[in-house]
Amino acid sequence: MAVECQPIYAADEELTFVPFTSISRYPNLFRRFRSDDFVAVEIRRNLSVNSETLSHLTHMKKLRRLVLESTDVRNDLSETLDQLPALDDLTISGSRVEPEALGKWRGVSKLKQLRYSASATTASLLNAIKSASDLESLSIYGLEINAADLKTLTKFKKLQRLKFTEPDLTAADLAVLTALPELQTLRVNGCVVGPIFEPVIAKFKKLRYMEAPFAYWTYVDFAKLKNDRKGKPALNLRETRVVDLEDGLAAEFE
Repeated sequence: MAVECQPIYAADEELTFVPFTSISRYPNLFRRFRSDDFVAVEIRRNLSVNSETLSHLTHMKKLRRLVLESTDVRNDLSETLDQLPALDDLTISGSRVEPEALGKWRGVSKLKQLRYSASATTASLLNAIKSASDLESLSIYGLEINAADLKTLTKFKKLQRLKFTEPDLTAADLAVLTALPELQTLRVNGCVVGPIFEPVIAKFKKLRYMEAPFAYWTYVDFAKLKNDRKGKPALNLRETRVVDLEDGLAAEFE
């Protein structure tokens, strides 16, 4: 007598599928899984994976997170994304997906988390995702960001986590971001963040964690920052090294 096999995990468990390197040769493997088996698929360092491979994901209607790191996926990705109604968390790094392709994705307005690294401008990326009013987390790497871009970022009022690189960032530039009412985590790279930034950092209303190449700070500077932030959440500072734009790796994404 045939016995039907039941899944050994609860339906609401958050399972991530990380396919093996030969998935591009056997893309039908995706079809072996039910539409709600996974909430996330991560494909990393697999240049044999292209947009055709990803088209076999379209039956996974509960998929919320998709990671594409160092693949051969290109601008026709939006055709697959359009068929993933629950997707709101996307990572694109080392793939040939331009911002304009993201702009064609009908579900871009539902995006809550985006990590993006490619040969493009920050302005084109922000324009592509301008309808994502619920965006909570944004990491952009390998793209320089200017004063106009920072001002555009302030339109994402629900942004809680932000990471970017800018070699010429000034205290006045950073001050623009204090207009983000929900920002809690800020990671800045490519520049030196000296004590001159202290008055600006003190103004962030909900900031709890800041990671940056802090330099030339003294005990007095840190004590002043703590005092100036009275009445605001405690702030955890982490010093990092300055990483050049050309030295960027997908591992920079967290």
